Amino acid sequence: MSYLEIPYDRTMLSKMSDAEKKPGPIRSQEYYDKNGIIFVRGANVNGIDYDKKQVKIDGRDNLTFDKLLIASGCVNRFPPIIGLDSVNYSSLRTIKDYEEINKAVRNEGVKNVTIVGAGFIGIETASAIKAALKDKVNVTVLEQANAPLAHVLGAQVGSVLSDLAHENGVNILSGVKIQSIVAGDNKKPKEVVLGNQRVPTDVLIMATGVKPAVDFAKELVEPEVCFC
Repeated sequence: MSYLEIPYDRTMLSKMSDAEKKPGPIRSQEYYDKNGIIFVRGANVNGIDYDKKQVKIDGRDNLTFDKLLIASGCVNRFPPIIGLDSVNYSSLRTIKDYEEINKAVRNEGVKNVTIVGAGFIGIETASAIKAALKDKVNVTVLEQANAPLAHVLGAQVGSVLSDLAHENGVNILSGVKIQSIVAGDNKKPKEVVLGNQRVPTDVLIMATGVKPAVDFAKELVEPEVCFC
């Protein structure tokens, strides 16, 4: 996992749907330069040598540390759905993902956008796409729980969010279980199968949660290492 951008407000990615716009940096490059903060952009960390106190980076010299703070965030996770690996799908985590989704939903012939997962990212992305494209696309959100964000905000608030989404033109199907995903031509998604129901799908977006991005850091019981 590596990034080319300096830190930006990632929370805005799911609230915007304009291919010409994207979140700006939280701080300017000049700020980091002035305060002696060095960014190694595009650096993919592949391991940590705790004995030598070095961070291993693909294609670069090892970086030596005295104290190490790991603040690597998360990566998107995907459930084992039959057929998911056979289709092209998107997920939202980075500016690049944001740009790819904006392009995909505006492609010629796209009518049905399906989002799996009705958490904050899924709901906000669905609302942003619908607000931007209006009747040009149908936006459907699939959620296994009985209401969006019920595990976080409770079923009552979740039902209110669901009603609000419907008022804004987003179709939310709660309490559903995905059985499989059907591929069309050239790995394009065609349908999401929910038992006897099939959801037409031209663009598939997975918003099914995250997991810590710590695969590169093994045996994390070192006094010089701090997780954040």
